[in-house]
Amino acid sequence: MDFVPQAVEIVSLTRKDLGRISVGDEAWCRHRPGLLRYLMEEISPTLRRGSGVHPMTGLPIGMAIHAAIVACDRDHTGIGVCRALTASLESPMQLDDTVLSHAVIREIGKRHVTCEAEAFAEENPLRTIAKVSVVLVKVENGKAVNLFNE
Repeated sequence: MDFVPQAVEIVSLTRKDLGRISVGDEAWCRHRPGLLRYLMEEISPTLRRGSGVHPMTGLPIGMAIHAAIVACDRDHTGIGVCRALTASLESPMQLDDTVLSHAVIREIGKRHVTCEAEAFAEENPLRTIAKVSVVLVKVENGKAVNLFNE
């Protein structure tokens, strides 16, 4: 299979304060189909490309985390390393699903941001694939650091 990765599309980004992140900020992202099919492709009778990483669960959880990182504006804040998470899988991701991921910032601490995130199959109505609560931090020299100058 010829799989050509595409950049994740930021469908919408809502900020309460344009100059900084705030509780309630949210992001919606669209992940194009094909990656799961590629990772599930058999490359020998006993081996698939994604063997060892369980792409049917890892991809939707990762896609939800991606939306949280977008909501936290990683490119400007540096907040984008997953420190902790809890996740539930609600339905299986299909090989050719286009996935919409959504995240909302729920808490901003001194050294962390907690987001609630979800991954949906883009169907009508949306089908929930995964729900995630993720704690993101900013890391410098291998350690979580204060998020804001004090």
